[in-house]
Amino acid sequence: MSLESIIINKLKIMTKLSNKTSEATAETKNGAVVERVKRRPWRDKVRKKARKEALKASREKLKATNELPQQT
Repeated sequence: MSLESIIINKLKIMTKLSNKTSEATAETKNGAVVERVKRRPWRDKVRKKARKEALKASREKLKATNELPQQT
């Protein structure tokens, strides 16, 4: 066996192990995929507030640029 094939085989084995580990983790967490997607209300509130503030700031910025006299 050449050095390259040994390295490739080692990577394949490590990838298989990694996949098996993540499968086991998903099973032990009892629906890890659902868990990851599950929303947290406080995060939604924080995001909503941040989005609202960003919109408000962009509106004010737009208003300020529109109030400037147009240069022709």
